[in-house]
Amino acid sequence: MFYKNKDLEITDNLRTHYPVTYRHPKMAPVQVHVGEHEIHIIAHLKFSKKLLTPYENMPLPNGEKTTDVILGMKPEGFTYADAITEGIIRNWGGVFAFHWYRINRDKRVPVRVTIIRKDEVLNGTCPHKVDKNQRFAYVKFAPFFSPSSFVMSNPWRWLWGLPFNFSLESFALNWSPYHPGTINLKKYKSLTRFEQVAAHEFGHLLGIGDAYDAPYRFFYQLPNVSHYMMCYNRKVQNVELEMVLNAHLKKRMQYFPIKFNFKTFFKGLKEYFKS
Repeated sequence: MFYKNKDLEITDNLRTHYPVTYRHPKMAPVQVHVGEHEIHIIAHLKFSKKLLTPYENMPLPNGEKTTDVILGMKPEGFTYADAITEGIIRNWGGVFAFHWYRINRDKRVPVRVTIIRKDEVLNGTCPHKVDKNQRFAYVKFAPFFSPSSFVMSNPWRWLWGLPFNFSLESFALNWSPYHPGTINLKKYKSLTRFEQVAAHEFGHLLGIGDAYDAPYRFFYQLPNVSHYMMCYNRKVQNVELEMVLNAHLKKRMQYFPIKFNFKTFFKGLKEYFKS
């Protein structure tokens, strides 16, 4: 379903337009709780064993290790899972604004992000009460042969999402709140990039598609979106957060508008095979 920015009536209650609910909360690994004046994103994540090991920068082609000043500021034992958690909270939490929301002339919408980790639940260090039947989304390293990070559904959900979503993006990521997919992350040469990519992939778990000129978008990129999180991993924008609300309200993944242009498509196809 391609997202359309609707001209909603002005309200002082977020739930007026987005009364998000979950029929089976235990089955939804990533939830968006919309209150009257704030949004709370709760993500239940299970990290692979390798992601629970201390973070190390990817070595340079000559075998030397890169020096990352930011990594040097982290506590001893800082893991890949810690970096992913940090990247998600920093990017998806904060203050946003919707044109249709005003409270005392203030459009600001605070967004909190809570990451509930399976490893912390198991070792008893999780500060949150978690139902024993709660479903967790899996996060792991991408296969060595993969050129990039990605989110993918279980094989049994592949293909049949196409007729429901009318988008090639749903071929291998047939999203629903109860089946958001698995995050597969590559290693990168800097901690900052790793965290930003993790935040981008988390956007897919939240239910929104890509905005950049990917092959499955016919190499079409929306104008003026290069600063979006779902384009080049930059910053979460108000419209991206509202797309998330739409996804969880309608229980269908939200995609950025796309159009097919012969010139753009064949130029992108040529560059794609060059790389």
